[in-house]
Formats: sequence, structure tokens, C-alpha cells
Amino acid sequence: MSLVLEIGGERCAIDGPAALLDAVSERYQGFLCDGTPSARLTVALAPVFQGRYTAPAEIALRPLGSRLELDGLGAIDVDTGEGSLQNVPDLGAFDAALRALLATRAPLRGVLWMHGVMALRADGAVVLLGRSGAGKSTAGRTLGAICDEIVTLEAVGPRAGATPYWGGSPCSAPLAALAVLERGDAQVVPLHGVEAVRALAPHVVRYVSYPASERAILQALATLARQPVWRIEAPTGEAFPPFIRALVPTLGGETVIPSTPHAEASA
Repeated sequence: MSLVLEIGGERCAIDGPAALLDAVSERYQGFLCDGTPSARLTVALAPVFQGRYTAPAEIALRPLGSRLELDGLGAIDVDTGEGSLQNVPDLGAFDAALRALLATRAPLRGVLWMHGVMALRADGAVVLLGRSGAGKSTAGRTLGAICDEIVTLEAVGPRAGATPYWGGSPCSAPLAALAVLERGDAQVVPLHGVEAVRALAPHVVRYVSYPASERAILQALATLARQPVWRIEAPTGEAFPPFIRALVPTLGGETVIPSTPHAEASA
């Protein structure tokens, strides 16, 4: 038995028993698709399988040539997209293997998985990247984001895409604005060239260092940096949501920095 998921523009077939496919269908609802897959995971379950997704699982990854050895779970081949998993105990472990496969292969197609949120406006997608604590989740709630943790960026186009992480809905749209979110004193700074690449690079999702992917990541970042990239130094506390709400509609065009009273801009 099998089904096909499409995440970040790649179709991955999942072969396995009904218990797994039922759990995957519920967990990734909306990302199921038809068509010919370019990757495939063949999965055998542990005698006791927990089908309800509760939390992300951590699995050790060890690169051996084009193969990624998943400690105790099997292996995946990045080049071919083929993987075999055994004794999978729960949906979290399956999900970790799926993310490792797709995120490592994506740069080879010019697509980057990024830590960020994705919201829509009339001219396309606005993507805000940021480290933990930078305010991505708060910005996502403020903007009604359709993806709250991991987004995909297709360098040529460019386009942004939503992922199931976390609570995302399937969506792909032209990239209207790209920014790195930081805490600061209510200002927006344009970034160009090497400075833009350096600002974007820490937010690339890397589950393992794979040489071919690393080279492709640098190429994709350089391509993305040819368009405007912004650093948003946003105020903290109660001033943060209205600042983001007022800024995003103009970000990337005639950007207007919202006025923020000094008293509100402090944490």
C-alpha cells in the first residue's frame, strides 16, 4: 500500500502498512497528491506503533557517501531519493526521517527549507525568517500566517511555499518580500549581496551536512540575494504586533516604517 505526499515541490511516495498510511493521511492532510513521485520511503513498523503525532523526534544522522544512515531506523539515499526504514516506533520518528530526506534533497533542485513564517498579501508571499525568540510565531499570529515554522524558498522565480511544519496549509506563491526578523529599535534595513547572504544563511534548515547540498545552498542563497532582502529590527512587548501589522503591507515596495512611540518600543 502507498500514498504520495508533495512538500516543497517534491513528491515522495510512502510505502507501508495501513496503520502508517492512515496516520500519515491524517497528519499531512492537504499535502496528499497524485502524480509520479521523485522520492520514496519504504517503511516497516515496530510491533507497537504510535500513530498519533505528539512531538518532533530526534534521530541521529550519519552521512556515508550519498547515503544517510538513520540510527536504528535504516538509511536514505539523497541522490536517488530512495529510503528504507525499519522498526519505526511512532509517527514522530517517521516524520524526522521524511524531513531529513526532503530538506537535504531540496537544495539540489534550487529549493531551500528555511526557519520562518509565510503570510500572503495581494502580490504574493511575505516570508519572515528568524532565530528562536525573534518573534516569528507572534508575527505569524498577527499576520494570519499559513505556515509557522518551516517555509520553502525556490531561488529561481522566486517562489515561497508552505510546509506542514507546523500547522501549515498547502500553498505556493510568488515571493513578494523576504526579511530577517530581529529584536531592535523599530527600523528596517535593506541588505544586499554578501550581507544578504550572511543574513539568510543561518536560517537554512540543515539536518545534516551533505556536500552536494551545501554547494547548492550557497548558490541558491546568492540567487535569492539578487532581490531585495530586509532586516527588520522590531520593537518588543506590546509594540511588536502593531508594528508588524503596519509594516508588512508595504514591505519590499515603497516600505514605510511605522512610527513607534519610544515608550512602547521598550520590552
